[in-house]
Amino acid sequence: TFWLGNMTALGFSLLYQPAAIGVIDHLPAWANRLLALILLGGVGGYLVWSWLHPRVIGKSQWLVKLPSGPLVLVQIVVGLLDLTAAAISMYVLLPAGVDISFFRLIAVFIAATLLGFASHAPAGLGVFDATILIGLGDENREQLLAALLMFRFLYHLVPLSIALVLFGGVEAWRSLRAKKSAAAEVAVSDRRVELEADHAGNDQRQADDANRVGRLAVEQHSDDDAADSADPRPYRIRRAEWK
Repeated sequence: TFWLGNMTALGFSLLYQPAAIGVIDHLPAWANRLLALILLGGVGGYLVWSWLHPRVIGKSQWLVKLPSGPLVLVQIVVGLLDLTAAAISMYVLLPAGVDISFFRLIAVFIAATLLGFASHAPAGLGVFDATILIGLGDENREQLLAALLMFRFLYHLVPLSIALVLFGGVEAWRSLRAKKSAAAEVAVSDRRVELEADHAGNDQRQADDANRVGRLAVEQHSDDDAADSADPRPYRIRRAEWK
């Protein structure tokens, strides 16, 4: 989506104003217009190629299904909208006395974005700003630098600050929920331990009662058992049973 939107917007901008990035790439207008046709042709060819039937790249289990034609078209539109919104936010920050057309701004803005992306610097810091100043500065570099600082503040610093606040709030809420859940589990575990302790005491008392009953039975029949053992008859019958 990023590359499709950038190539499409850059192609149309260079086709309309081929000299817009001549200061950056040092190419004549006809070469930039040819570059625009190549970019638009590549995007259009990819769109037609993906529209004919589903495309899959890779082998065996490492397969990647490419987006279908309608989805590629949606990607192009989304990429254009995203890039246009960023360029407009830069355009409205330009001082009133600076005479820079919107298509020229888009062409330089895309070139600066791509160079910043290729530099791997966070948010293209330094590379993006230098490209904007070279491509659009001319005699208005001080005003353009002020617009760049405001763009950085509004387009990068403010959203980052809001994201950090939201992220911190969500993580704090999750941590609080986890602590409450852990406290509830500890309370339930303590109640279980108390119940098991009482139950163990009941089991011990029941075992003692059973032992006492057994000893009582043995003590009550001890005299009878002694008399039965003293009886010499071969077939003895307990007196309790005989009665």
